[in-house]
Amino acid sequence: MVNEDIIERKALKFGIVANLLMAIAGWVTYYFSNSDAMLLDGNFSLISALATIAAIIIGKKKHKRTTIFPFGRYVFESFFVFFKGVLIFGITIVAVVQSCIKIINFFNGEAITPIVIHSILYYTVVIAIISFGIAFYYKHQNKKINLNSPILGVEAKSSIIDGFLTVGIGISLLLVSIIPENSALSFLKYIGDSIIVLIMGIVLINTPIKIIKDAFIELGGGVLQDQISLDIIDQVIIDHLPSMFETHQNYISKLGSNYFIVLYVSTSEKNINVEELLSTRNKISTALSKQFPTHNLEVIIND
Repeated sequence: MVNEDIIERKALKFGIVANLLMAIAGWVTYYFSNSDAMLLDGNFSLISALATIAAIIIGKKKHKRTTIFPFGRYVFESFFVFFKGVLIFGITIVAVVQSCIKIINFFNGEAITPIVIHSILYYTVVIAIISFGIAFYYKHQNKKINLNSPILGVEAKSSIIDGFLTVGIGISLLLVSIIPENSALSFLKYIGDSIIVLIMGIVLINTPIKIIKDAFIELGGGVLQDQISLDIIDQVIIDHLPSMFETHQNYISKLGSNYFIVLYVSTSEKNINVEELLSTRNKISTALSKQFPTHNLEVIIND
């Protein structure tokens, strides 16, 4: 577990520095370009940096067991993922609403300063490389620990959204820049970025919704939603369950990086050797530890 925590913390610290640099770059580009899309990008990166600091604090405390949290403080991980999903959703919705307001004001005759493209193009290339690079780094580090860090998982998704927003905005504004002034599409020089933010927001809104949904299910004690993990756990149980147990049924849930597994078994044996039952539990738990180092396993005998 110590090794997992070190890997997670190292990745998150790297992400903080990268996101702060991207936030500053977004605000500077907004100043020179007058593009609301750049302001959105900068704010998105700042939120990511601040949230990552919270993630590091949570990571240091999640394994500590107390009388209030006898299985560890993994619930804070789920709260973080839920809160991060809400933040991403909120930033996206606010950006879409602001874009709609700017578009409406333009068509109502309000004077709007045209977008300056040049600084945006440089920003797009640099930030896209950083965003997708961070996402790849998060995923790579998470794979080292068998994808057991929900925090690195949500951070990777957040970085991918940031990268796609940046690429979409950059390419679209490049196309807008070549539109002649006397063209019927010249209005895009004024509200092109707002239209792009509107489209990207609609396309990407499903990602934070899924993050919020999965975190909500975890906090509510729902069944694990990751089918791959479910299949792995079920196969481990089948491989290590003695033949004396005729049937079994599993309840598998997850809270943060901790898995809670309840194995219901039935048997026709009238006398059950407690030591053998405990040995079976330990064998299954040892096998599960290879993929799921933090878990709680309980075996319950049905009548």
